Amino acid sequence: MYRFIICFLLAQILIQGSTALSDEKKSDRVTVSGRWQLIKTIEKFAIVHLETVGSAEGIGLRQDEFQDYLRLRFKNSFAGMDFKPDDALIDEAMFNFEKARKNGTILVSVWTIGGGNQVTYHIKLNGGSLVDRQLYNKEVLGYDSKKNIPYIVRNTISDFIDEFAIFFFKNRDEL
Repeated sequence: MYRFIICFLLAQILIQGSTALSDEKKSDRVTVSGRWQLIKTIEKFAIVHLETVGSAEGIGLRQDEFQDYLRLRFKNSFAGMDFKPDDALIDEAMFNFEKARKNGTILVSVWTIGGGNQVTYHIKLNGGSLVDRQLYNKEVLGYDSKKNIPYIVRNTISDFIDEFAIFFFKNRDEL
C-alpha cells in the first residue's frame, strides 16, 4: 500500500517536474521582470500560514506548534517586513488589485502518510502576494522514521524561509 502511495506521489511530482524545475531556475533570478515585479510591491504580509495534511496530527505534528515556528522564522528572516493577519483585509484585497499586490503571502503545507516505522512526507512552500501566491515555490518529498519527522519539518521550514527571504530581498534590490 505504501509503495503505491509513494509511486503516486512521485508520479505527481514527475508530471509537474518540468514546471517545478523551470520554476526553481526562475527562483534563482536576481533580475526582476514580468510577474516577479510583484515582489517589489509587497509592503507587508497578510498570510503566513502552515497547514498539516494526512497523518501529520496523528504522528504528533501539531499544526499550531509548527505554525508558531513558521511565524518565528518569518520574523527572523524577514526583518523589517510586517505580518498583520486581517481576514477583512484579505477579503477586501480580493476585490481591490492595489491592496492585493501590497500584501504578501507565505503558505506552507506539511503532508505525511504513514504512522509506523516509516513516514512519507511532502513539505511545500508557496510565497508571493495576494495577486499571485506562487511567485516562489519550493518543495521536498522524502521518507524517514516517525521520530525524525519533527526535526525534518522544522529544518525544512527554516531552510525554505531563509531561501525565500534571500530571493525576496534580492529581487527587491535590498540584498
